[in-house]
Amino acid sequence: MVAFRWSVASGGGQHPFTHEALRAVFEQGHGMPRETAILCDNSLLLAFLQQEPSIDAKIVKKVVADREKNLSRREKR
Repeated sequence: MVAFRWSVASGGGQHPFTHEALRAVFEQGHGMPRETAILCDNSLLLAFLQQEPSIDAKIVKKVVADREKNLSRREKR
């Protein structure tokens, strides 16, 4: 799914996710397409902001931690 969405969005360029990053996205997204898309989108944004040319598992884990923090704050309301 990630490779297909990237190929459509980029005009056929190779996606910037390493194998380890894709594994982390799959594990953290629990195979759910919507969660996978959110994690990928946020990882792309973070990599852009950090001026990283590729996305590794470290970036995905930062995104997951931030997302969990924000979702837990939401539940406390």
